[in-house]
Amino acid sequence: MQSDLLDVVIGVVFTWFLLSTVLSAINEGLALVTHARAKHLWLGIGRLFDPEHSKLPRRLLDIGFTLPFRGTLDVRPRATVEDARGPTVTSATSAKGLSPDHLTVRPYRKLPDELKDVRDQAQALYNRLGANLVEVAQPGRLSKVTRLAASAVSDAMVELAGTVVTRSDLQSAAAGLPWEDEKKNELVAMLAQLPDEKVVLDSVLRRRPSDAQFTEEELRELYRDAASRVSGHDVAELLKGNPELASAIKRAADGVAANERVVAIRGVIEKWFEREMDQLSAFYRRQNRKILAALALPLVLFCHANSIAIFQDLRNDASLRQATLAAATTQTGDAIDTACAATTTTTAPTTTTDPLDAAIDKFTCARDVLDRASAFRVGLAWQELQDAHGTTGKDAKFDWFSDAGPYLKDAVVDDFGWAGRLVTLTALLFGAEFWFDTLRRLIGLRGYLKPGAPT
Repeated sequence: MQSDLLDVVIGVVFTWFLLSTVLSAINEGLALVTHARAKHLWLGIGRLFDPEHSKLPRRLLDIGFTLPFRGTLDVRPRATVEDARGPTVTSATSAKGLSPDHLTVRPYRKLPDELKDVRDQAQALYNRLGANLVEVAQPGRLSKVTRLAASAVSDAMVELAGTVVTRSDLQSAAAGLPWEDEKKNELVAMLAQLPDEKVVLDSVLRRRPSDAQFTEEELRELYRDAASRVSGHDVAELLKGNPELASAIKRAADGVAANERVVAIRGVIEKWFEREMDQLSAFYRRQNRKILAALALPLVLFCHANSIAIFQDLRNDASLRQATLAAATTQTGDAIDTACAATTTTTAPTTTTDPLDAAIDKFTCARDVLDRASAFRVGLAWQELQDAHGTTGKDAKFDWFSDAGPYLKDAVVDDFGWAGRLVTLTALLFGAEFWFDTLRRLIGLRGYLKPGAPT
């Protein structure tokens, strides 16, 4: 009796695992098609430049529709550097009659004014990352990068900061010139008239007196020297939209010797980036639960996923219980990342890197898992739908409103079906990996409780 009850529990958990696998496959397929992870990544990087305006989407409408499909929150840069090109990928989309360009090359959508500067800064950073990127995006296409190394980001930001020349940079460069005192003092006096912010070369050249002792070429050389010097002020100027990060960089740079300044600045950027990415990952997981809930509701209603009814079926039907137990035992012999391959009869694992192909594989996996699940009275009750239709054959027409409608209505309303579906909906939010681990532990416990098992 104890063993039978445990078998029933294993069967229920197995059904939750199968439906969670379907839900995960659908969710992953949508994420691949819409590049949701890449969009979140670049919004997170935008927070390094301007946390006030680069806000992560918090409403379900924004994370489920605005960001994935409309693109009004999409600050991803375009791949414009040859070094950013990834390996050539042979796509199967052309064979399907679909052009990859229509699926991956998308025009920049109109952004809110406060996000335009964030996109420009993200584009500048992306261009500097160059050879450190390995991705399938070709020049002219939006970035598909979903993960970046903190060291690569810090190096790119320091390199970007080197192009920001301030008055202090010019004064520091002038102090090292091997000029006569009179000539150097004249230059220092001229530099003191410059604004204490980003300085462009033209403004330096315009302030040169007509009778100056130094030439225009010497000023150009001075400017090039200043541009090669990276200081805490330079990087802080680049990140002035993030006052807290800019202040931390200044403190780190001022607290070390000049030859250690770049290392200290990189360390601050790396720690800040890693912290931002950790927060972004946690945020993405929380928001993803909302998307899972939105996807799980129609899945539970569309499928015959009444946990209470499944429990009763398994308890009253010994053959079904044994069949479900055998399938669950076989399933736990495979790793969670091969669950789709293990539960399908028509889909083989794929190594394609094309997002559309990968998404199609995910959706095919979901279909196959659902087909197999229906054999254990999980998922669509195909036979009951056919019986409700009352006709067979390839020429029979199926009317969802007149045939499936009453079936689905009765399945939800009769016998408190809504309660069983609510239990299923709640269970699916825990995810396939959670139920896979639970299933494996329960099967291990069953083996331990079998008669004759070692104590």
